[in-house]
Order: sequence, then C-alpha cells, then structure tokens
Amino acid sequence: MYDKLDLTNASAFDFCKSASETIADICQPFFKATGLTSFIYGRVFFDGRYLGLTNEIEWIKNWFQDIHTIADTAFHTSLLQTPLHVPNYSLWSFTSEDKIIQFNNRFNLWHGFDIHYRLEDSLEVWCFATSKESHQLNNFYLNNLKLFHHFCLYFREKAASFMETNVESRLAVFKEHFDLSYHDSVSLKANFNAFIGSFPLTRYSLHTKNGKAKLSKRELECMFHISQGKTAKEIGKLLNLSNRTIEFYIGNIKQKTGYQSKSALGDLFREKIQKML
Repeated sequence: MYDKLDLTNASAFDFCKSASETIADICQPFFKATGLTSFIYGRVFFDGRYLGLTNEIEWIKNWFQDIHTIADTAFHTSLLQTPLHVPNYSLWSFTSEDKIIQFNNRFNLWHGFDIHYRLEDSLEVWCFATSKESHQLNNFYLNNLKLFHHFCLYFREKAASFMETNVESRLAVFKEHFDLSYHDSVSLKANFNAFIGSFPLTRYSLHTKNGKAKLSKRELECMFHISQGKTAKEIGKLLNLSNRTIEFYIGNIKQKTGYQSKSALGDLFREKIQKML
C-alpha cells in the first residue's frame, strides 16, 4: 500500500505489486542469460491512462506517486517518433539532466534500452536496464535486437493475463496531459546525433559481407553523411576535418565492410543503423 497521502494510482500499484513476483519469475532466465536486472512493461493510452508491470516494485511505487507527466523528456520524444506498427529503439543517456533518466538512476536503473511500439489506441513500452556497476551495454543491445524481440514475444505469452487492460483499476493515470500522436518532426540527423551522443564505446560492431566490422564514431559519422548523399568535401566541412582525413575514414570503412561504392555504403547504413534511430 501507499505510505503517502496521494492515492490516485493506489489500485494500479496494488495490482502491479501482486503481479511483480510472477513478472520476476518470467524475467529470471532472460536476466541470467544477459546480465540484466530490471524490466518494465508499459502500455500508455492516448488519454493518459497506462498499465505498468515490472520486477522493480519500489521503482514503480515511486513512479506512480511522483511522475505526473513525461512531457519534455527524451522518453516522450521517442514515443512521438514511433510510427504505427514499427518498433522504435531508444538508448538511455549515461549522463543526462533528463528527469526520467535521473528518476531511474535513483533506483539503480542504468544503461537502459527501450523498445517502443505504436498501436491504434496506445503505445507499448518495453524497458531493459541493469545496475550502475555493470558494464555499458549499448553495443550488446543494438547487436542483439532479435533476442529482445523474442523475449517480448515470450513475455506477452507468459504474462498475457496481467497485460489485459479491460479492468480499470489496473490502470494508472498521468495527472498532466501530453501529446502522444506521431510526429516526424525531429530530423534523421538529430536522431543520429542523439544516438552518437549516447554511444560510450570507441567501436561499434556491424555485421557486413566481411563478417563483423568494428567502426569508430568518426567512421559511423562518415557513413551517415554518405547515406545522405554528401561528398567527401562536404563531409569534411560538416565535421571540420580535411578532405584527406575524410577519404582516409572512407577507405577504412570500405576495407572493413567489403563494400567499395558509396551507394553500397549508404544502403548498408540505412539497412543496419538508420532503422534504429
């Protein structure tokens, strides 16, 4: 039960608490295999009502109590960019002033990864995280998307009875309204910059015709601009680097990936990376 005065979402918390042990049991084999410690499922309806399920009962107790809106957060922005029936992926920033990230960190939820999925009347949110002490997992997440989708299907089957939303007492509500309609207003460039900004590793592993290629941030940036039709000279101006340096990076990319034409490199970027932005 709540130990605070505001009881707005008390029945939703009671339901989530009653389900938490089963949720933890469902997640345990996946946690053991991946090293993760935290899972959150949410379904947010466009009128502000939402279902929450998690193994982190203290986290959700305080979420129900303290988070009255998600407006103007990275989480909200990612939901707005999620098109109908197409998964949208989001990595948590390690150092962030975002209020949702800071809230998660308070309860030792770090190195997080979200899958967002838009339905006709709502958005589904699948969140994965671990403790601060764990190693950064961004590369692991992005290279194992199928594994996470398989878990989502497994969870949907095992937790089906808890995911039903036709019982009003199960649903919490955000007190302050915010928009959840689809907005493709943030450019691909902004998405890519956010991706690079949240990417703490020095190398990104990419599956190519030459096998696994490890690209640096600069090489990824060059690939992005190649996919946008930029010349080496134009890329050099954008990155404040010489043409010779850009050509060096492009040569490295070609050697590592096995793709020799810029059009093929652009296609590779769109196939392997752009769909995750």
